[in-house]
Amino acid sequence: MLKPVEVATEAINSFCKDVPPWKLVLISSACTLSTLYFYRQLQRYDEIWATLKLRAIRLVLKLPKYRKELNDAMAKIDNTLTKDFEEVLDGMKYCTSLPEHGLGEEETIRELERNLKLGHYKATAGTLSGTVYHAEAANHRVQAKALDKAAWTNPLHADVFPGVRKMEAEVVAMCCRLFHGGPSAGGTMTLGGTESILLACLAYRNKAQTEKGIDRPEIVCSVATHSAFDKAAFYFGMKIRHVPVDPVTQRIKVQDVKRAINRNTCMLVASAPSFPHGIIDPVTEIAQLGLEYGIPVHVDACLGGFLLCFMEDAGFSPPPFDFRVPGVTSISADTHKYAYCIKGSSVILYKDKDKVSGTSLLPEAGFPLSYSACDSSCKAFLVLPPQDLRNHQVFVQPSWTGGVYATATTTGSRPGALVAATWAALMFRGKSGFIETTRKVVNTARYIEEKIRAIPGLKTLGRPDTSVIPIFSDRFSIYRFADELSSRGYNLSLLQYPPAIHLAVTLCHTEPGIADSFINACQEAAAEILKSPDSKTSGSVRMAFRISPELKTSAANGAVKKTD
Repeated sequence: MLKPVEVATEAINSFCKDVPPWKLVLISSACTLSTLYFYRQLQRYDEIWATLKLRAIRLVLKLPKYRKELNDAMAKIDNTLTKDFEEVLDGMKYCTSLPEHGLGEEETIRELERNLKLGHYKATAGTLSGTVYHAEAANHRVQAKALDKAAWTNPLHADVFPGVRKMEAEVVAMCCRLFHGGPSAGGTMTLGGTESILLACLAYRNKAQTEKGIDRPEIVCSVATHSAFDKAAFYFGMKIRHVPVDPVTQRIKVQDVKRAINRNTCMLVASAPSFPHGIIDPVTEIAQLGLEYGIPVHVDACLGGFLLCFMEDAGFSPPPFDFRVPGVTSISADTHKYAYCIKGSSVILYKDKDKVSGTSLLPEAGFPLSYSACDSSCKAFLVLPPQDLRNHQVFVQPSWTGGVYATATTTGSRPGALVAATWAALMFRGKSGFIETTRKVVNTARYIEEKIRAIPGLKTLGRPDTSVIPIFSDRFSIYRFADELSSRGYNLSLLQYPPAIHLAVTLCHTEPGIADSFINACQEAAAEILKSPDSKTSGSVRMAFRISPELKTSAANGAVKKTD
């Protein structure tokens, strides 16, 4: 059994018998360091084949022939963009320096209104995908008054503005209850879904590094998961592993998630629903993997979370997705979408127990972690257990000459007016109001989806669970279809891999006649295209980017630079 080992040993000894010891040590050290270097280089990249492909594209783009073609294409795109935007400006000029003398109140407001009137899309007319989620005058008035009254407040100075701190705590506590967090669940308000996701990833990265000693923690998510997770990996030096979705259902496959898990995995991600296709991932099965491997599970409910948490009461049967699912440790949800709050409002929530380490979270639900000085609240915070998930997202500098500085979000100062407006919107509508709006939105989405499926040339991807309707075609370019809709006043979200578009149904689309107008526009656009289905898309800049994802990738990574 040991003979091959003995033979190998003898061969190595024989080969090295005349080599000086110092050279053996030097060669061994060089080989070891080189191996470690190349290993670390490989670890820098999330998907090695995608990285090699991108580098190959960059090399090809350096060839004179392709460089000239790309420069010409980029110049054309740049010129078209400039022309399109100049048309939107309608003759208005940029103000690039302060006026010598102030304009005064009336003239300032006139100029403000001129700027806000630019563009040909009507924000509340039901012609947009998502973007503006309600058109109710009363809701607007309530939030506008809250913004006005809290305009100069700042949650960073909780001792100066305790009322804002109270409202923030109440918003978080209400959201925790809606998502069935325990009595000690908590979290923070943020300025949007991206910040909520960033903070969750930061918390899990820090947890993995401090408690498990993982040098470069990894995120496991689907290719349809929001790109904010890629942004978090980029910002925080993490690695992200993308798992494909089923081409029919558009859901992530649990077995693929399991294969992607390794000793560096710090979090699993499930979408509820996904932004591109409106599909809810199998949260229960993914959470079970989290429990099995001792990995936290984050549910990204930024888009439809405030529909899902009311759908049961509205008479629908959504799949399990929230803190009632064992293994789910955090949820991100945007109040500025289907909670109909002003833009710049979201929450990141953590469960009442850290199921991974078994430690309790903070005793006070919704305790807002942001402080400006070393007051009693800050001192209490500094002795919180490090196993607390929220504690891992907090930045603390206790030795700054300006005092103890601690914040729970990415910013220091924050607009207290947004806290006040969010609180006001939730209090104004109430649970019964949200149940009714959810019923309207989901019923309208299902009505539109059914009608879209009946239009010749159009199909939908999967079976959307909430409000998003992804549309594609196997008979003509879906991007050409999007242009046809644009010419009729509609602005839909553009998707890729596979090419598609989607409509995120909002409260605006539930107004009488709006859904039928959209369906009629789709019927007319599809019928027009089917007259010549093989015709190419228009040469607009938007089309250039829609039909050339490789160009987008190269441009985004600095491979294409416009020359003089």
